[in-house]
Amino acid sequence: MGALAAAGFFAYIVVFCVLQSLIGSLRGATNHLSLRGTEVPGEAFLKFIGMTIWTIGIFRIGNESIDSLYALRIAGLLIVVTGLAVSMLGQYQLGSNWAGGAVLHANHQLVTTGIYSVTRHPMYGGMLLSGIGLCLLSLDLLIGLGGFVFLAGFAFRVFAEDYLLEHRFGGEHRAYRAQTPMFIPRLLKRSS
Repeated sequence: MGALAAAGFFAYIVVFCVLQSLIGSLRGATNHLSLRGTEVPGEAFLKFIGMTIWTIGIFRIGNESIDSLYALRIAGLLIVVTGLAVSMLGQYQLGSNWAGGAVLHANHQLVTTGIYSVTRHPMYGGMLLSGIGLCLLSLDLLIGLGGFVFLAGFAFRVFAEDYLLEHRFGGEHRAYRAQTPMFIPRLLKRSS
């Protein structure tokens, strides 16, 4: 099962990076390959530390035999794939608004339809879901810690993006923010 966990981790990283670049190119996004100058202070450091811990955790996984936890690991793999799909859908629906960091374009629009009608940050929510899936797939606390630190790096970007969007769109963004959760969709609609 160690090989499955390692393959899942590396496949996630490769597929995520390739799809992110492809979708960005196809949807007319600018800056889809360059993160230079767009990362929020602290974000790159935490993502680097998280990836390092994840990598150490992956190489610690042994070649344990298939056991009673096999179903849990398969569930983890399915959660990773679901998280990846949510992230890619979010990027696709942003279209040319997407950028590799916390930036707004001159013709930037506030996207509140599709998956953005149920969560403000589906790309990061999908990464969070994939991180949970990787933890289940690997059943390793070090990988969980690495994922937590890695995703904490994105917290800086989330707040920077919300700040930029509120600055540009004002009351429209504040109303959207009040009605739409950050990452996890509400099961029940809020009454107005």
